[in-house]
Amino acid sequence: MTEHNNVTAIDQSATDPKSIDFNAGKSLKPWIKSIFEKGIGYENQSREFNLKAIDLELANSLCLNEISLSKKQSAKKQPISTHDETRLKLYAYLIIKLSQALSRGEVCIELSHLYDMPQKTGISYTDVLGYLQSFTTVHAIDVVKNSASLEQLSQQNPYDLVVNYPLVVMQGRLYFSRYWFYQQQVFYSISARLTEQKTTVNNELSATLQALFPETDNAQPNWQMLAAANACLNRFSVITGGPGTGKTTTVTRLLAALISQQPNLRIALAAPTGKAAARLVESILAAKAKLAQTFPLAEKIPVSSFTLHRLLGWRPNGFSYNHKKTLPYDLVIIDEASMVDLPMMAQLMEALGENTRLILLGDKDQLASVEAGSVLGDLCDSGVMVNGYHAHGLQAKRAKQLETLCGLQQDHLNQYVEANAPLMANSLTQLRVSHRFTSESGIGKLAAAVNAGQFKQVQQSFLQYEDIHSYTCLAAPFSKDNSAGVVEAEQAWQQQVINGYSQYLNAIEQGACPYDVLQLFNEFQLLCALRQGSSGLHALNERVQKLLQGRGLLNIDASANSRSASLEQNRWYVGRPVMISRNDYELNLFNGDIGIAMMVAGNDGRQELRVCFVAADSSAKSAVNKSVAEKSNVRQLLPTRLPDHETAFAMTVHKSQGSEFSDVALVLPENHSPVISRELIYTAITRGKKSFSLYSNDEVLAAGVNSQIERASGLRDLLFN
Repeated sequence: MTEHNNVTAIDQSATDPKSIDFNAGKSLKPWIKSIFEKGIGYENQSREFNLKAIDLELANSLCLNEISLSKKQSAKKQPISTHDETRLKLYAYLIIKLSQALSRGEVCIELSHLYDMPQKTGISYTDVLGYLQSFTTVHAIDVVKNSASLEQLSQQNPYDLVVNYPLVVMQGRLYFSRYWFYQQQVFYSISARLTEQKTTVNNELSATLQALFPETDNAQPNWQMLAAANACLNRFSVITGGPGTGKTTTVTRLLAALISQQPNLRIALAAPTGKAAARLVESILAAKAKLAQTFPLAEKIPVSSFTLHRLLGWRPNGFSYNHKKTLPYDLVIIDEASMVDLPMMAQLMEALGENTRLILLGDKDQLASVEAGSVLGDLCDSGVMVNGYHAHGLQAKRAKQLETLCGLQQDHLNQYVEANAPLMANSLTQLRVSHRFTSESGIGKLAAAVNAGQFKQVQQSFLQYEDIHSYTCLAAPFSKDNSAGVVEAEQAWQQQVINGYSQYLNAIEQGACPYDVLQLFNEFQLLCALRQGSSGLHALNERVQKLLQGRGLLNIDASANSRSASLEQNRWYVGRPVMISRNDYELNLFNGDIGIAMMVAGNDGRQELRVCFVAADSSAKSAVNKSVAEKSNVRQLLPTRLPDHETAFAMTVHKSQGSEFSDVALVLPENHSPVISRELIYTAITRGKKSFSLYSNDEVLAAGVNSQIERASGLRDLLFN
């Protein structure tokens, strides 16, 4: 409130339209604040315009730029009129809205959704396009749906479209030009690959696919086989599905099929984070080991992976691979694609060679990327309903191709054909059968109920299944609430934490090797939605630490020996788990990597505190020789060498993406936050393999289940309309 009250202290001459000299080149911040912050905080006023420094700075800078360029283009160079002040007010309003949208992860703003625009600016939506076209610093692109102009846009390399404007308006959406460029890069790259789909069926490939994917007893088609066959016909493919639907199993067999056609195929496997990349290799190795027994060519499947940054050759001054120097691979596979934001996806698309095939794997229903964009959701046209299912169908011609390639009876796929399906639909396959969760699994049923937004079904699932548990929200520390529900939740939470984390802590005490300790840590994970507050990340980590110390499982005071006494002030102790929060390419540590502090023998044989991490290639070696993995695939680093990190007894749901744990507990706050959404709850549930526990009141849970994230973007319209 202090910031808002300060607005009244602004010199009245700065807020009086008659006294403002827009031609003076002086800061417009007082004028902008007086218009868009005035009245904030009152009950009948929207809080939309609680301006952050970045919003105000952008609005001021771009408004001054608009004035300056308009003056240069004006022959008369007369002072800005009252009408131009109205235009400037609209301009500032749009910049603020766009800046706020970007901070929420949205790529653009939908002009038709700016419901308070008439109130704030006096300009209606029907008039706004005319105003936008009159601005000197706005580039208007006229694209009509289902027209030749859209096809023409899809063929235009963004580097050939020099847009020297800070803003772009297209299809009723306003973008900062940088984000329009990212979107165009993705659209252009995908469009080029969609137009080169194979139309003939290779009999040898057909026989290989049918050998790799034996017939199933399921009444549905073998969706894994269809996904692989579809990808063989495409230069761009998306394979999406929930946990346990077999995405990595599918891609492993797909790789075997492609290698059978091209033995020297150059393949790159990658994921957004180091942890997700390691897990991708682990999953492929497990599938490869089974496959190699009957399909010798499977030995050629790669057993290493990259983070996306490393794949693209990140450096402080940019990426090594781009439109001038493309990646040296025939096939690139990206796992956990839901975590990839629009700028990174654009960089990847730009770095692909002209003939490089791209396959994206991921769960479209998970949380979108932390940064701007919801690329996987856009590529899957999330929310669409075709033939009674939440996924696009196939074009009739593609269905016939797949029937032949997969050895299916004629018309077997007719019910999955979509009338007037867009070309993009041929590149999508939704895996629809979970092989992890049986009919007796509550996790699968609960995830489906949350994903469908069915709160009553969510409640019923908790009552019906034994592997999922629901408790009321945890009380804040020092709370005097001794109600039965709160006491039960506190006792259950404490016991779950002790049972979950005692395994790895006891292993440390018993002298187990670091590799085994790190594996045991993955048995249980405490998740939260927020970083701050009594149910947030920092508070939960503190509570867990005190609880474990109180039970004798942590000995914080004695953890640092004389050689590392200086670490005591940094709260280092044996058993402390930490998560890396900043990539360090020299140390080969990446955002999301987890290590545990342990006493290990130093070079001189004396015990010293080190932080142990599973090495990136541990999965490959463990599949060959477990003892080798235990000894050589743990990296031991001094705490002082680590990049930015934080204690990881608890982690946010966002940070847990790309990971799986045997048992998971999710703690939600007492009051709802916009962060708590259907996607966040679904993502948390699907991290658990054996059990899931929730600590939340019904009001927060219901609000979250009924709250679906929708990020403004033009990519979906470009691809599907």
